[in-house]
Amino acid sequence: MNSQRTIELTELINVLVQEFLEIHQNLNDTYTGISKQELNIISIVGRSGSVIMREIAEQVRLAVSSVTPTVDKLVEKKLVRRERSEEDRRIVTVALTEKGQKIYQMEVESYIRLSASILQALSDNEQEQFLRYFHKVADSLRKDNAGTL
Repeated sequence: MNSQRTIELTELINVLVQEFLEIHQNLNDTYTGISKQELNIISIVGRSGSVIMREIAEQVRLAVSSVTPTVDKLVEKKLVRRERSEEDRRIVTVALTEKGQKIYQMEVESYIRLSASILQALSDNEQEQFLRYFHKVADSLRKDNAGTL
């Protein structure tokens, strides 16, 4: 399975991953008091809008007890807030504060700029093909990962 195409794809994916990691690092440098794990949770909550602790833990692949101290720090830093469900007081959701939303928005804008630069390298027709292929790959990965959770 270690064909030349597989090796080439691995190297290209690594270039993309490094670019995305650099965005995370730049945000980390901008907001020096925020760890990578905290930034990851801000991203998860930002994408979801409001999320329960169990869902955060599933996405970072840790136990809720391991995620709780990180969320506590984010609450202290006023980047997220906990909210109790009106229907079921046992359910606590986590949502971004205005300050947390600004950090998340900076991340999204950075990712969009990177994606735009990727697409700029392609003609309109190539962009359509690229996106079609990327959807196909993403759908396949989602199906594969759905079976492992």
